[in-house]
Parts: sequence; C-alpha cells; structure tokens
Amino acid sequence: MTPQLLPTYLLCLKDDHVSVKIEAIMIAGTLKLADAQVLPALIDLISDPCWRVKAHTLRALGDIGWYDNALIDLLLWAARFEKLRAVRAEACHTLGMLGVNHNRVVRTLRELTIVEEDDLVIRWDRHNLILSCTSLTHVLLTCSPWNILWSKGGTQGFGDVGSRHPCRG
Repeated sequence: MTPQLLPTYLLCLKDDHVSVKIEAIMIAGTLKLADAQVLPALIDLISDPCWRVKAHTLRALGDIGWYDNALIDLLLWAARFEKLRAVRAEACHTLGMLGVNHNRVVRTLRELTIVEEDDLVIRWDRHNLILSCTSLTHVLLTCSPWNILWSKGGTQGFGDVGSRHPCRG
C-alpha cells in the first residue's frame, strides 16, 4: 500500500457502510497489511456491531498472520462468548490459522469441544486444535470424556441418554 493511498484506505475501514468496511477488510487480508496503522484499525473492528464485519475482520487477521497477547485474548473471548455462531467459528478458525500454541488457547478450545452446542463451531474448534496443537491431537481425539464414552458404546454412569449426545439433548 502506497503512502498516498493509506489515509483513504483507513477511512474505508471506518466507513458507515458495511459493504465498504468488508471490502477494505478483505483487501487487508489479501495484501497481508501488517502496517502499524492498519492493525489497530482492524482490531477495533472486532467490536463492530455488525457480525459480518467481525467475522471478516477475524479472517483478515488470520490471513495477515500477526498476533499479540491482546489479540489472542479477543479471539478467545469471541470463541467462547460471541452470540453468533459465525463469529465464534471464525474466531476458532483464526486461532488455527495463526498457529497459536499457548496453554490457555489449548485449554479454551478443548473446553469448547465439550460445552459448545453448534456443530459448525465444534468442527472449526476441533480442526484448529489439530492444526495449532499437533502434539495434543491424541489427547483431543482420544481422551475427551465424550469420545471415550461414545467409543465404548455406553452411557454407564451418565444416566439414560440413549443415543443422544449428552451435551445436546
């Protein structure tokens, strides 16, 4: 990005129209703009009221490949507490794209495999745990309490849940 275009580009990230913001965000991800002025503007967009802006921002940050502890905290919060499943799934996907292998990230993603109810989020969560934590792949896939339960084909000690997943009813 040339110095002449940067001020206008930054205005696009703050535009009132969602479509303009999303296009500017996608440009940041495609060009991997890790500029000192672009990254804070993108991080601010994580708290945008529009879920589409949030999801595209998370994807762009993953494409750029830059992160710090503050961004990891935002991604973990979004993965656990964001209302819309698309944003939660994108937060999990971004953590995997960044290859973050911190204990708190691994712990949070493992907890999500148990408490998350949405299949889309669970798929991204498990997929990205494998990508970012290959040393824990065995633990995730074989030692999760629910995987042990279902691999043994029974529900002993968990009440009569039949063939339903215990967390999803």
